[in-house]
Amino acid sequence: MLSFLLMFSSFGALALEKGVSTWHATAMTLLVFAAPLQLFVVQNLHVSAVAIAVAAVITNFRFFIMASALHVRFGRISLGKMFLSSMVLSASTFAVSKGQTSDSEEDALYYYLGVGSMGLGSALAGTLMGSLLLSLVDSQWLKVLAGIIMPLHFTALTALQWPALKPILMTALGFLLTPIAMHWLGSWQAIVLPLGLAAIFVACEVRFEKQGQRR
Repeated sequence: MLSFLLMFSSFGALALEKGVSTWHATAMTLLVFAAPLQLFVVQNLHVSAVAIAVAAVITNFRFFIMASALHVRFGRISLGKMFLSSMVLSASTFAVSKGQTSDSEEDALYYYLGVGSMGLGSALAGTLMGSLLLSLVDSQWLKVLAGIIMPLHFTALTALQWPALKPILMTALGFLLTPIAMHWLGSWQAIVLPLGLAAIFVACEVRFEKQGQRR
């Protein structure tokens, strides 16, 4: 909850700085609840609706996989409840709920809804707090702080992958190549660069596996 509060306060402040009102930013958190996509949208308000839709599908495709895994966990829960529960789905609520060990399908659902509701509530509170604070206190220090909280959050998550080097190497390459990609691709770099790096990593992994099998 503390992590979501800080991360989405950063989003709320950045959204206001980009011209998105407090209430629009809060509505986006309520309806989208996916910090990477929300950040992409407020930083690319001039981009076409098609580009936003493509970015949404690519950025949030992980929800398809997570929802499929939870569907198996929840078993015979009705489709209506399943759909409503998707409102509070995030990488964090999924990770916490997947580790819950109750044998009851209904208990598993309610546990997930409790975790998700607290996460979404913290995200909404953070968005409001960040936007309102920046609107009341026009401070350059606050703007700088808002700009670094979210990158620090994802950097810390990447660091937790140690000693697995692939995620760390992927993040480092993204950091180094983003300025170059922005020069040539503009806002589309947020879509093209991650997919390009992923394709390269997969191709290299397949090649190494084939070489290993031949040996």
